[in-house]
Amino acid sequence: MSNLNGHRKNFAGAFLTQLVLLCCLCSGKEVNAQKITATTDRNKILIGEQVELVVKAEELNARTSTLQSWFSITDSTGHIQVLKRDAIDTVELNGFTTYIQKITLTSFDSGRWVLPPVTLSLEDKASHNTIVISSDSIVLNVIPVDVTGLNNYHDIKDIETVEVQPNYTLYAAIVLSVAGLIVLTWLIFRQKKKTPQLSQPRYAETALAAALKKLRELEAGQLAEKGKAKLYYTGLTNICRDYFLEQLQIYSAQLTSDEIMLKLSVYFRQQRKQTEFYQLLRLADAVKFAKYQPSLDENKNAANIAAESLKYIDSTAQEVKSALHFQQLQQGKKDNQVSRDDF
Repeated sequence: MSNLNGHRKNFAGAFLTQLVLLCCLCSGKEVNAQKITATTDRNKILIGEQVELVVKAEELNARTSTLQSWFSITDSTGHIQVLKRDAIDTVELNGFTTYIQKITLTSFDSGRWVLPPVTLSLEDKASHNTIVISSDSIVLNVIPVDVTGLNNYHDIKDIETVEVQPNYTLYAAIVLSVAGLIVLTWLIFRQKKKTPQLSQPRYAETALAAALKKLRELEAGQLAEKGKAKLYYTGLTNICRDYFLEQLQIYSAQLTSDEIMLKLSVYFRQQRKQTEFYQLLRLADAVKFAKYQPSLDENKNAANIAAESLKYIDSTAQEVKSALHFQQLQQGKKDNQVSRDDF
């Protein structure tokens, strides 16, 4: 009789143990099913190229947990910049929800940069505890433009102190100009009769037409052929900066080449066009600051790239302005709706 009772106790204990293990396995499967991954289509790019980041939060169970907050990547995470964020796609299957978002990134700094892990916060409905799930970190290798094959390349030197000498010629020119202005004013007031002149209508040139005209005049001056490559490339970049200010309202006089490309990224829809113009700016910097002597073919090609790049930007400028205006209208409608709801 005692042996029978012992067998019953052993059987009950084994049954309870298996039941507890089964519950633990089920609960563990429920938790482990929820995960987040972050992947890129490639981990090595040239400076200024774009890479696509895909963030996927899989099999979130709305019956047992609530998504508290979606992850956020700032527009300047160290050396990596965010160019575009797509809308979050939602896929529901068998009571589980999967969230997917695509983000376009770029970098203008060469090196090996690490994007920190993406994290999501969930709240367990039963225990009200916060569950944090994270992805792996992402490494992005940014390769600089190879300038080892450039001839006569010199490193940038330190700024030298130049002693300022009085410019007596300038002082004399100012005195003569003031004297001439006084004489001209006296002659105008002395004249009693004025001959009426019909003013001719003037039609202002577009910013693009003015820039292309200046580029043609710069080429006609043949500064590069005369050994004045630095003056030639300074004029070339100044023409582009004047166009950016007049057409796009981008003041770039004090901006570096990398900062200019970051502001122009929304106007370049083709990667090839963006890379060509960025390499033109890098070549101009090498000529102006590193005393690099380009060939005649490089000089002619630089003017052609500048002209084609301005034409391309001009063709997309109106579309970009329309898109920005549409976003402002949509934001205004949302703000008005929120104000009505609050009222």
